Amino acid sequence: MLTMLDFEKRSMSGPVMKVDEFDLLVSKKAREIVKKYSNIKFNPKELVVSDEVADGIFQAAIEFILETGVLNTDTQRVVKWTREELEELVQSYKKNTTFRTFGRGEEEHTILPRSSKDSFPPVTWASCAGVIEPEWFIPYLETTAKEEHVKGFGISGGVPTIDGVSIKAGCPSEILAGFWEQRAIADALNRAGRPNMHLGLIATVSTAGGTAALLAQGLRHQQNTMIGVHIIPEQKINWERLNLSTLCQELGIAPWISAMSMLGGLAGGSVGVAIAVTANFIEQLSLSRGKLGSIFISDMKGKNSDREHLWSLSAALRAIERNVGVATGTPANSTGFAFSQEEDICRTAALAMILTASGGAYNWASGKNPEDTRIQHEVMQETAGLSRDKVNNLLNNLCDKIEDMVKDGNTPINTAHAFQFPLVYDINTGKPKQKYLDGCNQARKILVDVGVL
Repeated sequence: MLTMLDFEKRSMSGPVMKVDEFDLLVSKKAREIVKKYSNIKFNPKELVVSDEVADGIFQAAIEFILETGVLNTDTQRVVKWTREELEELVQSYKKNTTFRTFGRGEEEHTILPRSSKDSFPPVTWASCAGVIEPEWFIPYLETTAKEEHVKGFGISGGVPTIDGVSIKAGCPSEILAGFWEQRAIADALNRAGRPNMHLGLIATVSTAGGTAALLAQGLRHQQNTMIGVHIIPEQKINWERLNLSTLCQELGIAPWISAMSMLGGLAGGSVGVAIAVTANFIEQLSLSRGKLGSIFISDMKGKNSDREHLWSLSAALRAIERNVGVATGTPANSTGFAFSQEEDICRTAALAMILTASGGAYNWASGKNPEDTRIQHEVMQETAGLSRDKVNNLLNNLCDKIEDMVKDGNTPINTAHAFQFPLVYDINTGKPKQKYLDGCNQARKILVDVGVL
């Protein structure tokens, strides 16, 4: 398989192309390949895709990689793969069961590849993402860590400033904020009685230098850390991505593979996005030699849970499940706007169902707060092992209900702000506020009524 030095050499010797020219190439090739695979169509009533659709998406993704490669934006040169190199990569994963163990002692757990037919649910990781103010940083993580079904964090903690200075990548503020966050995380986990939990992706620190500084201090290690090596949508890398991937390989740290694509962007509609995000995932495997990875699809408005998003997500997850066999995940956390807490939770439930029924192995952002994280865990338990037809019927019932909520809605809510931890939990007691709890209970009732729970 390709080495990091191969990527460096190709970043210096590949075809020269400006960013705008490369974007046009990506857009053109995505549409050509979608046209070639014209038998693959978005089906709003069959959101968990068939084997045939999944296999077609995978083959189209391989063609997409061969046609475009990835652009190193720092050198403005295109890095290319040969078909033989991609086949070697895929066969290596198919022949060797990949897994990764996180946590220590009583918190140890293993992420294994999972089939869409498996009767056990994906692993639940919580996500304390977004901007967290210092005064509620520790209560948020402590309360979340107390949930027994939460096996670890997908991402944990990011503050906006350090001593009044806005944090900037590549500056001292990045490193100092990272140190503050890791010590606060350790404090929160000690209070929760779970000091050895997996912490997931490092939040504020994103550069190779800042990451190396945290690792050198021992605040992060192989059992509790993942480092982002994202290929930037669509099809772009830079030296920082390659440096971070090198750190992962040389220090034995799990790379955070996160393939993303945007409906209505360069890849076009649902089929093109499914192809592009599957290609992105395969390329990140080649770049990092990782053992698990996530897929995320949104649109130009930031939404990720309408029928097109769900179909594209299933197509990509199932393409990897059937043709690579590596553990996959998604943040089953609805983004964008909703008209109520109940709608937001129902949307996250739909994402959790797609993840479970499409062979996903871990949910790295299950809910925004502890109570709705618990609901997602219950949804995945109930969905695991159901037939594809059964899940599609349930998803249609649920999506019909969500669409009715949208029709009846009045004022849209920015869910990332409206459901921040201090607005729905008492930060002194760690108890949910009654209005939030009522919304969770009402969402549970809806999920029961449509047959999901």
